[in-house]
Amino acid sequence: MERITDTGAFLKLELAKLSQESGRIGDARGYGGFLAFDVESEQAARKMELWFQRQGIQIFRCGPVTFGIRPALSLVPRQAAALKYALKHYSPHAF
Repeated sequence: MERITDTGAFLKLELAKLSQESGRIGDARGYGGFLAFDVESEQAARKMELWFQRQGIQIFRCGPVTFGIRPALSLVPRQAAALKYALKHYSPHAF
């Protein structure tokens, strides 16, 4: 539980930073193993969902513009950083 609390805090912080830096995502929220963020539109969510699939990242949409993250108990910060990297390098024009 300590690991998921630490990793969740790390990921939430990194998502918030990315939100400020890029504007691709917004409203990073949650605690521990229950995190979420929003994108600007359903179309953007569909494209981002495909991007994640191509990157081998399992993530789910829990609303028209919302992605939910439920990190596994074994997730470590290095793996959480991979998600941030994929988001940072996401381009909706790649499709």
